[in-house]
Amino acid sequence: MRLPCEIVIKELIPNLRALIAKELMLEYGWSQEKIAKQLGVTQPAISGYLTIEKKGVPEELKNLGIFELAKRISEGFANNRMNISEALEEICRFCISLKSGGIICTLHKKLIPILSEEDCKACLNLYSKEAKLTQEKYNVLMDLEKAISLIKNSEKFAKLIPEVQVNIVSAIEEAKTISDVAGIPGRIVKVRGKAQCFMKPEFGVSHHMATVLLSAREADKNIKSVMNIKYDKNIKKAIEKAGLKIHLLEKVKKPMEQKSLENFRINQIKKAIQEIGYTPDVIVDEGGYGIEPCAYIFGHSAVEVVKKAFRILDCFLDL
Repeated sequence: MRLPCEIVIKELIPNLRALIAKELMLEYGWSQEKIAKQLGVTQPAISGYLTIEKKGVPEELKNLGIFELAKRISEGFANNRMNISEALEEICRFCISLKSGGIICTLHKKLIPILSEEDCKACLNLYSKEAKLTQEKYNVLMDLEKAISLIKNSEKFAKLIPEVQVNIVSAIEEAKTISDVAGIPGRIVKVRGKAQCFMKPEFGVSHHMATVLLSAREADKNIKSVMNIKYDKNIKKAIEKAGLKIHLLEKVKKPMEQKSLENFRINQIKKAIQEIGYTPDVIVDEGGYGIEPCAYIFGHSAVEVVKKAFRILDCFLDL
């Protein structure tokens, strides 16, 4: 089965790179080595693209904006007004338009006539559905980044970090698996008395916290985010003083294997929410044999969760 992306790879991308290389050389005096570094390819590859350019752009790709796109990207590179990720966004947007009822779609149907008979709208359907999901994922990541920024700017948040460190995760609306939940690779750690994290949030990176959130959402779909903090008797007093609703899970009374313990805790969380009829602000795991106690803070967004943590922190510092 030949995919529309094959036409993009064989026809569109080489010609676009060739036009960009020519523009950077002739208009801005860039060397092949500098162009190769900018485009992330080798110098011989640039030489090959310039050979392609001399043959001319195929008729099918003319008058579609490919020349204008190449000029816009080249000018952006030359004047430091466009970075690589912005150029990728421009190219991918252009490609999507050509596949969604554009010339790539037409060429694909010429290669595979049965697609015309079937009135294929695969790309149109796909991109219309994916656009909503992409926007939702973007919103989740931005919410997490804002929450992380609040934590990093706090002088005292490190006092809530347990030995196992902190993570905060958020889910998309129809989350079903760990890949639908975003978290922080490497977690939030304590460095010289302050909370720090060194990587941007990503989807599918926190198995335990994602599983906790997915379990809670089985009982309450309104919950979108959860974060863990340390737990002791003073944290309990702080939670109560902050006026947050708290629920304590039954303490583990016998040794259990890690996997069995995790499944037991996750089922406890789901069962507790179902029995209460709503999700408490905080669900506490009091630990067990060799297991550090922790408190899970739930909310409708990562920022809301962090604000609840700050309320607990303020009351904790007043004790």
